Amino acid sequence: MTPDTPVTVTPAHLAGPGDADAAFNEFFNTNDTWQRHRPYDDTTIAVHERLAARIQLDHEAEDEQPRWTFAVYTSPVGELDWQARFCARTPVEIVMAVADRLASALDRRPDARHDALMWEGRSLDAAVRLAIQDADPPWQDTGLGSRFTRTDGTGGIHLPFPAPQSAANVPSAVVWGGPRGYEHLHWKAEFTADCPNSLVVAALSQVIEPQTADRLFGQVPAANRAQALIAPRPDRPAAATAHGHHRPGGGAQPAHPAGGSAPASGERRHR
Repeated sequence: MTPDTPVTVTPAHLAGPGDADAAFNEFFNTNDTWQRHRPYDDTTIAVHERLAARIQLDHEAEDEQPRWTFAVYTSPVGELDWQARFCARTPVEIVMAVADRLASALDRRPDARHDALMWEGRSLDAAVRLAIQDADPPWQDTGLGSRFTRTDGTGGIHLPFPAPQSAANVPSAVVWGGPRGYEHLHWKAEFTADCPNSLVVAALSQVIEPQTADRLFGQVPAANRAQALIAPRPDRPAAATAHGHHRPGGGAQPAHPAGGSAPASGERRHR
């Protein structure tokens, strides 16, 4: 196969990052409560109509650098509540699974059903254990700070022991994936404290159940190819999600940078 050969890759968490622009285009096309902003050539930002949730795409990020940053605030001018960060190696399927779950939840009124959709009525540790309990083959539990790993060693989740008074940007869950034996080439999705359980599980589910991703052969990292099933497919855009078109930005300007906090107005809240 040549680098331009269209292929399907299974599992998707070994497919490489894919086409971030095409994935973001499709997100805007299917979620009309988010507006596009392009403050810099290397940055695209999606802002929810409530002005307290943002998704930022850094087009120039590489390797371990955050390409995608989700940030939710206590209010349009409030403190940072939680973040989710996805390094440049993360497949867009992982990122969009979280984006779609967040968009679905924000489009509901803040009520008991909204809380159930976001928090699932259980602790993060319990939510993770429930998600992996029916994995086939069973996942391995190292017992070291709640580390769960696929039997084939190509993905997992780590729930670090919480530090006292953890800051809003300190990870409380890390979902990861990549070729076995090449830890330095793994992708990571980091979720800070107070991130809703359902968003962590949305990313994790993509690693638990083998999914298929569309790519060009040259987009699949060389180290991943021997550990994934790669098959030619009919020629169509290798976007890793359905492709779409940019929607013009507009409306209110973003209230916050995705990676920072609002103007100082007191300490952030804790649940």
